Amino acid sequence: MNDKHAHFLAEYLIDQNATRAAIAAGYSKKTARSQGSRLLTNADIQIALREQLEQLSSELKITATNKRRKLWSIAQFCSELMEAADGELKMRNPRSLSDLRLFRPKFQKERPNYSMNSIK
Repeated sequence: MNDKHAHFLAEYLIDQNATRAAIAAGYSKKTARSQGSRLLTNADIQIALREQLEQLSSELKITATNKRRKLWSIAQFCSELMEAADGELKMRNPRSLSDLRLFRPKFQKERPNYSMNSIK
């Protein structure tokens, strides 16, 4: 593996974006997408990538169980129903900070009193 390949590998490990890594390693922007794809099929790069990812996983103590737990917590958060000020139910948008201010979880809202006397 040459220096350019090693630079590509180091950059790829940051965010696993082959196009960006190829540009950072010195390949042209015009051909970066195809170069990145080609470099990922290089046997030497694949071996080094696998070794680096295994090392990172062991250093960070990342296990399949930890990954599943994290993904499950994200899925639960993203599927939570929120009630807007106008009473409309909507799914929480995890990317929106306004959801935290404008919505509150459905279970926290006081329930209206629907008695026979209130119906006209």
